[in-house]
Amino acid sequence: MKASFKLTHLAFNVTLATINSIDHLRSSLTKIDSSSASTISLMGRMIFTRRSLLEYLDQISCPTLIIVGNEDVPRPVNESEEMASLIKNSILEIIESAGHMSNLEQPKQINQLLLKFFA
Repeated sequence: MKASFKLTHLAFNVTLATINSIDHLRSSLTKIDSSSASTISLMGRMIFTRRSLLEYLDQISCPTLIIVGNEDVPRPVNESEEMASLIKNSILEIIESAGHMSNLEQPKQINQLLLKFFA
């Protein structure tokens, strides 16, 4: 496996279900201008360096749906399991063959879960 493919796989959490979209992804990334790239980079740093709020999750009392892809690298399943254990009325759904962008990778399954949750 080429190193560039591994990097793309890790950075964007491409799953087996979306490997055919790599060329499209690569094409889309090359269209990002430098000003957008710096904004995206800043957002990424803000997201992945933020402090944990796990200590506050036990204060959530409303029904909560937690959805995670079973192949999510940036936010793996064990993090969602911990969140679900801390939120009283939570439901944890693990999406097969999905990574960090499960709503794009498995939209039908996500939509079914949302419709059921909000019914």
